[in-house]
Amino acid sequence: MGELSATGLDSCRNWAVFITCFHIGQIAPHLYFEEGTVEVLTREMGRGHLKSGKLFTSLREGFGNHEFCEDKRTFMLETLERWDFDVEGLPEIRFVECVERDG
Repeated sequence: MGELSATGLDSCRNWAVFITCFHIGQIAPHLYFEEGTVEVLTREMGRGHLKSGKLFTSLREGFGNHEFCEDKRTFMLETLERWDFDVEGLPEIRFVECVERDG
């Protein structure tokens, strides 16, 4: 990850957000594509508070190590397009049929 620089405006907070996003990518990247999360991230991108490229590392981790439900394919791909996300360099997203289980 390189050196941690504690200088600059909100640098510690930026690192904390980066590390949190990275861990989400490692553990549960599907969370990025839940409707509420997409809504928040899209709004923050629209306000200029977040650039889609900042999610590159965590999505690279998630796409390389996880599978996603086929029924989310269209939503995920449309979301990445809406975010104007540069998917070059990302692993291919693996979709599988998911079976819904009754509680």
